[in-house]
Amino acid sequence: DFGQVVYFPGFNQHGVFDYLWTTSGSTWNAYDSITGRWTYTMEGVPSGTRMYGPNGEIFIYTVDQRNGWMTMWNSSAVVAPNSGAVAQGSFNPQGQVYNAARTANGIAWNVTIPTGLPGSVDKVREGIILGTNFDKYTRSDDTIAMWALSTESGREGTLLYNKNWTIPDNPGHYDVQDADTETDVFIVSAAESRTYYGFRLSTGQQLWGPTQPQHYTDKWGLASSNSWDNIAYGKFISGNYGGIVYCRDATTGQTIWTYNITDIYHENLQNNAWRFRPAFFADGKVYLENTEHNPYDPQHRGAPFLCLDMETGERVFEMPFRGSEWSSTPIIGDSIIAMYNNYDQRIYALGKGPSDITLEVSPQISVNGNDVLVTGMVTDISPGTNTYQLTARFPNGVPAVSDANMTQWMTYVYNQFERPSDVTGVEVVVSVLDPNNNLYEVGRTTSDSTGLYSLMFTPEVPGKYTVIATFEGSNSYYGSTAETACGISDAQPTPAPQQTQPESIADQYFVPAIVGLFLAIIVVGLLIILMIRKRP
Repeated sequence: DFGQVVYFPGFNQHGVFDYLWTTSGSTWNAYDSITGRWTYTMEGVPSGTRMYGPNGEIFIYTVDQRNGWMTMWNSSAVVAPNSGAVAQGSFNPQGQVYNAARTANGIAWNVTIPTGLPGSVDKVREGIILGTNFDKYTRSDDTIAMWALSTESGREGTLLYNKNWTIPDNPGHYDVQDADTETDVFIVSAAESRTYYGFRLSTGQQLWGPTQPQHYTDKWGLASSNSWDNIAYGKFISGNYGGIVYCRDATTGQTIWTYNITDIYHENLQNNAWRFRPAFFADGKVYLENTEHNPYDPQHRGAPFLCLDMETGERVFEMPFRGSEWSSTPIIGDSIIAMYNNYDQRIYALGKGPSDITLEVSPQISVNGNDVLVTGMVTDISPGTNTYQLTARFPNGVPAVSDANMTQWMTYVYNQFERPSDVTGVEVVVSVLDPNNNLYEVGRTTSDSTGLYSLMFTPEVPGKYTVIATFEGSNSYYGSTAETACGISDAQPTPAPQQTQPESIADQYFVPAIVGLFLAIIVVGLLIILMIRKRP
């Protein structure tokens, strides 16, 4: 039994590497994926609210509101080469057990706080802890409390504020959706009205709200655990069952754009739109997934994994992948998205993949002045293309296609969707290194939907040529290159025609006249002879 899995970078004898941590109560076990062994154990890990530090370490904040104290535990201080937990310069924790509860081995600080703070810790962010008595499952009738404690160095445990907010919808169900230190904002939702309010995180001052009401079915998410509204890049993304993505300015509450995630097959029973939740934010984009607490079988078609530009709300891509309420959420690392697809129970990786290019020239030996034909294939050689399902369908390899066709092409290759009819391949640059050691481009061409490319060029001088075909890469593929050679021989000289002297006047007129005169004499002579013979 692994217990709960927690993943964060840690140290081992190979240097810094990622450990897979598993927790069971206050005991954490570290698994080293390099050695394939359980490496060490930490006992007495405190309970509390976790957050990740700048290097992936885990901080745990424990707040005792009744007795008035707060601690911060740092996972990297428990087992580290220079932490004092082991001898400096000799770090090999295999099989060791560490006391994580000791001050020297993890508790970074322990401070006094005011007693009797209402509610509980709601959000922990860098430098601040937000506490409230908001509860989405409990009706609030009049006022709601909110308070904040500092965790900044030198101010640990300082009470920043403790105030009450008179709720506008009386009674109602309220919840803190997200808090962000960059914009200094935390956002509160009202389930009944499907509206939102913005507050200054550092002071508790109300900044804006209420917003315009969202789709009526969004109440289902706001009144349960199925709403995951988030702040990122200074913007607030909200929405759930209504299938409308709302993007607002986090500091003003003003709506910047909306996006409708429509169910084109009209198979959802509650709405002709897809319920969604933000999976993660990266590179100025928001990635949204569809999940369902109790999915129907057969499952509705076309559930989207969707990427939207945070500035404009424009769709970057959409894939028919469905998440699960009971499994993991998509994650991203090194520009690769890893996610589970509930349609086929498989895990996929989406990102920039490798390519391969082949090259042939015909004829390989030619005569100077004649054309040479260059042909080859550009294919996608990502690991997923090596499965039998794809090698059987694409015996010559999966063709590489343009970025503009990528979404439709990938759904055809991996998700059994119809083959798109207007597929364009990728650009190939053909260059040569000629016999004089000059390197230059002879042409560009684009591969077709089968991966084939072709180009003709005329060599300029005789000799041996190195021919180079290059796919320079795209947003979807890393580039690839291939080389071959051909020979160009000198052309065979054509024999020169024999020169003849022009006929003279004598040859043209006198000689034929003499010949004719001789012939006439001969004929007359023959006639005289015949006449003499006929006389009696």
